[in-house]
Amino acid sequence: MTLLSNRLQLLLILHIHHVSAFVSSLHGIQPFSVATRSAESDDAYFGEDDDDATTIPEGRVTNIAQWLTWSDKSLTKSCEDKKGGLYDRINELLGGESAETITTPQQVHESSRFAVLSHGNQTDPIYNYVNTAGFRVFRWPAEVYYRLPSRKSAPEGSARQQRAKVIDDTVAEDITYIEEAVRVRYPNDTVTLRDAILWNVYDDGGYRVGQTVLFDADKCSFGDDNRPITDSST
Repeated sequence: MTLLSNRLQLLLILHIHHVSAFVSSLHGIQPFSVATRSAESDDAYFGEDDDDATTIPEGRVTNIAQWLTWSDKSLTKSCEDKKGGLYDRINELLGGESAETITTPQQVHESSRFAVLSHGNQTDPIYNYVNTAGFRVFRWPAEVYYRLPSRKSAPEGSARQQRAKVIDDTVAEDITYIEEAVRVRYPNDTVTLRDAILWNVYDDGGYRVGQTVLFDADKCSFGDDNRPITDSST
């Protein structure tokens, strides 16, 4: 009797797994059983052979280049001010300060000034991407970041409630311009973001697969005393 019961439980688990995989495929999201990606192995996720930028549950996007390309195209389509996508926005913010323009996902990923972060489209979204500047601002360890519900980026209370409204509004409107927002900085500090842009990210099939935010890290300040960002504070 016990053996039969165990077999029935196994069959039920397999059935649920297949149903989940089928439903996920309808929405352009592939289920994975592997754990989070290592932050030290970025080069493996800029390859041209892998065109799948779907998200590992509780982990980083599997193809950074494709994810940033989707983010760029989605911003271009969503913005009403016609200022372009991710690369155009960063180059506008540079304003001729640098002779080098941002034109590739690799440059965005390695930028230490312009923070780009994303979360997936789960019911309680998990962070799935952060670039060099994002780590500089928030300092969450990678092994924590890619398991962190993004709602926890805001302090509990009114700041978290305001953030939740911004997220919901962006789902409905596709894009939100954030003048100022207070967020948590690991391990026990806060950071104030300024002039951020949050927008929905769509894959090539037109499915919403998450949201991306862009802001200038040099405009951030830290703590109640609004300390400016410096290399010593990273």
